[in-house]
Amino acid sequence: MQTPLKWFGSIARLCAIVAGWGLMAISVAMCVEILGRKYFDFSLKGLDEIGGYMLAGVCAFGFAYTLSTRSHMRVTLLFPYVSAFVQSLLNVLAMLTLA
Repeated sequence: MQTPLKWFGSIARLCAIVAGWGLMAISVAMCVEILGRKYFDFSLKGLDEIGGYMLAGVCAFGFAYTLSTRSHMRVTLLFPYVSAFVQSLLNVLAMLTLA
């Protein structure tokens, strides 16, 4: 069982790296757009649509990495006070809602 989790972790790490580079690329493109409009009367057509799709992809890739490292923030107000069985059911429910 450890091998599939290790495999998923490495793919999720690659997705996180791709997401980071995607954020850098869209940030640079936005800066070029702003400076181009202000100083050179130049505009990159469709950059807002590309940025929207890029944001969706970055979120999906970032969530995959966050899921693999179990780094999601959870509200654990009642979680410590329920039985281990109920905790495991809640964990499964949380995983299914993120899938």
